[in-house]
Amino acid sequence: MEEKKVAKIRLSTAILVFIIIVLIVALVITYYFGFVKKDENTETKQENLSNASNSISNDSKIAEENDNKQESNNTNTESQIILEGGFAFEAGDAYYEFDKQGNVSISGNVNEEKGTYKTIGTDEIEIHLTTEKTFNIETGESTTTSINKTEKIKVIDENTLLVDNYKLIRLEDNNNTSYTIDGTYECKEELENIAYVFKDGQVTLETLATTTGTYEIVGDKIKIHFNKTIDPTENTPKDISEDKELKILDSNTLINEEYNTKYYKTK
Repeated sequence: MEEKKVAKIRLSTAILVFIIIVLIVALVITYYFGFVKKDENTETKQENLSNASNSISNDSKIAEENDNKQESNNTNTESQIILEGGFAFEAGDAYYEFDKQGNVSISGNVNEEKGTYKTIGTDEIEIHLTTEKTFNIETGESTTTSINKTEKIKVIDENTLLVDNYKLIRLEDNNNTSYTIDGTYECKEELENIAYVFKDGQVTLETLATTTGTYEIVGDKIKIHFNKTIDPTENTPKDISEDKELKILDSNTLINEEYNTKYYKTK
């Protein structure tokens, strides 16, 4: 009988094959974790980074929009207070005048301060005064100086302001009010007694001399034309031609804006 042939594998060959298989598996694992997995992680990181960037960008836009809204709200709040016209204390000589452009002037007995105002709250404004004009009653001259003063005013309503717990009341609307001036208006600040007496279109200015003439009211202005004066020393009338103008602050208060002198009704 013939002897069967049996394939025999040497031990060294088997070990070599096993090593080759192990190397192949190691290479596959290395490739997977070294390249494929790395690419996946990189893509994930890039995606996360992109999402984070988008999130930051969105948050930034939202914050910017909120800031813009807040700024807009603040602007709207500030733009709510616009004053125009004259205000005076119930008892006192100071006279405040505002305009829509944010300017303000404060007239006192012998001085006038000018500046600007701005809103600092829903019902509060701040005045910043930068110049002061002072009048010399004796000489009729004036001097202007720079100042730096601030004052806060509470706005109660469109006709009432509050300064240090003292009320400023809106004066009569000179544009819509028809005035009738009749009576005696005296200046309390002058060293000598000065008084205007108005009656039936005639006016008398009583100082050391007595000067007479006529007047007419145009809006909130009294336009005066003097045509005669009596000198106290000679006591004889003299013909003159002199024009003056007074502004009506209210029915009881007149002002000579040239010298910032006020006249108050006494009779």
